[in-house]
Amino acid sequence: METPLRQQIRSWLADAFAGAGADLRMGLSAFRDAGLPEPEMTMEAVAGGGSRSAAFGWSNIVQGIVPPMKRLGIATAEDVAPDTLTERLLADAEEHNAIVVGPCLYGAWVTE
Repeated sequence: METPLRQQIRSWLADAFAGAGADLRMGLSAFRDAGLPEPEMTMEAVAGGGSRSAAFGWSNIVQGIVPPMKRLGIATAEDVAPDTLTERLLADAEEHNAIVVGPCLYGAWVTE
């Protein structure tokens, strides 16, 4: 379930990556550009609630991109409030009876 704070974080991240010109399909493009066949892929994410949830992962990512978000006019440190973001994510999940799904980690490989 998407909670209000999680939706805000998703919006900040999408806007920041788009504003920076990031190629979100760069992994697949690297295989194609190298002349390799389509890779097999996996995706993993930690999911859960409570104090052991993946909220810290999202907090770390968002905290790390506050300067570019500020430059791009997306959000400021005051908007993000990084010092309390993990706690607010946990409270938001609890309030909405949701779990926190952490940042996705991708793996890709080919065999020839």
